[in-house]
This record gives sequence, structure tokens and C-alpha cells, in this order.
Amino acid sequence: ESEEALLSLIIPRLEKLPFSLEVSQSAGESNYSCEEPWRLFKDKCYFLSEDKMNWNRSRDNCTSMHSHLVVIDSQEEQNFTSGVLPPNDRAWIGLTDQEEKGRWRWVNNKALQENQKYWQPNQPDNFKGKDSLEAEHCVVMYKGTNLQNWNDAYCSANRTRLCERPAVDLNA
Repeated sequence: ESEEALLSLIIPRLEKLPFSLEVSQSAGESNYSCEEPWRLFKDKCYFLSEDKMNWNRSRDNCTSMHSHLVVIDSQEEQNFTSGVLPPNDRAWIGLTDQEEKGRWRWVNNKALQENQKYWQPNQPDNFKGKDSLEAEHCVVMYKGTNLQNWNDAYCSANRTRLCERPAVDLNA
């Protein structure tokens, strides 16, 4: 059957589901969808929490939703995720050097690539306040006016979190 015929069968059924879906359709590409309140970008779904948790609890919460803290793979993804944040918000992303200071790794265990760094000026600085036993080993993303909006932060701080997972491919 043609792609149009399949979509004409699938979409009416999806519209009857007890939740809404965001669907992306592009000529020559697969059609992807996300369950609300997840937001669709390309072939991934993104969730920005309203509540706040520390980095470890945020990582575990994303995992419990069959996702992970966001891993930035491209400048396009950095642009999109930055745009999801409300003004003055700071959200955890899936980057940390908790295992080895200065060795930044994503939650999927991939190393941070030199060409995919979006640190704010003079970051990361691993700041350790005079009254703190903790140094900064987890990364937050700010709304920011440009793409350079990452900052290392105390992992124990409570922040919103940005989770990602694969979108549903309606052609699969």
C-alpha cells in the first residue's frame, strides 16, 4: 500500500487515543510522534519537568520514563533544547564529570566531543564555595541568548530536568 493510504488508516485511529500526539511529517522522511507533554524534534521526544530534583534523581527519573537526560548531539539539537527552556530556568542535561574530575561524559557514556561544547565563558570552573565540601560536577543548561549556555553546577542542587527518548516512527 502507498504511504498516503497507510497514513489515512493510522491517523484516524491515533486521534481516538486518550492522549494527544505531536506528529512530524516531511516529504521523503518518516513520520514521528510524541505523547504529550513530550515535544517532538526530528526523531526524538523531549520532556521538560515542572518539578525540581538533584542531578542523580533527575537522571533516575528520566530513566523511569524510558528516557535519559538529554545528550546534545548537534548544534540543531542545542538550538532546540535551549528554546524549550523558559526564561531564567536552568535544567539538568546528561553531562557530568562525577566519575573523574575534568573528564566530561554523557549519560550514554560517550565522551564530550570538542566540536560539541556549549560552555558559557569561563566554564566549566568546578567552583567550590568556601562553605561547601562539594565541587561542581554536573551540567545545567540556561535559556541563554546564545548557544553557549552550559554551566557546571553542584549536583545536589534541585533543578528542572530535560529528558529525551526516541520518537515513535509511524512508518515502522
